[in-house]
Amino acid sequence: MNKILVTLLSLCVLVVSCTNNASDETDATTEVTKTSLKNEIQQIEDSLFASIPQVPKDLYDRAISKNLQYVDHYPTDEYSAECLDRVQGYFTQLQRLKQAVAYTDILLENFPNYKNKKFLMYNRATSLDMLRDTMRARIAYKEYLDTFKDLSDEERIEIEELIELVPYSFEERILMMNP
Repeated sequence: MNKILVTLLSLCVLVVSCTNNASDETDATTEVTKTSLKNEIQQIEDSLFASIPQVPKDLYDRAISKNLQYVDHYPTDEYSAECLDRVQGYFTQLQRLKQAVAYTDILLENFPNYKNKKFLMYNRATSLDMLRDTMRARIAYKEYLDTFKDLSDEERIEIEELIELVPYSFEERILMMNP
């Protein structure tokens, strides 16, 4: 009976010990994965910058994919905000403005105090304007004004003028400026 009790006790100690080690290994693997993803993203970024001004489209696609992979794995991590910022920037550079706006919306929804919020909100409004989504562009410009109360008078006037111009095509705007 004592042998069975000692054996069972030993098994319990072994199981608990292995469980604790497995959890430590999982934490280490998670950190390595985060680090390796960040390193891969940095390598792609370096390739992008080295390719300027003739960046191959597939390099943008790889950069987008790798940044989104990080976001998928670590959606609440602060670095995910930077990944989403880069993704919206790549889509903007590729003139895929609908996707740029969509990822800007995701970024601002999940990270409402993101450091580049002012730029992102302005970029979102101008992208919607370029897409000729006049209703959403007006709303985006007004949200920008409402969010940033500390704008200079010059900035505020510029945004108010853009709001007034939203209904007009870009050709009409040019004609209005050069009568």
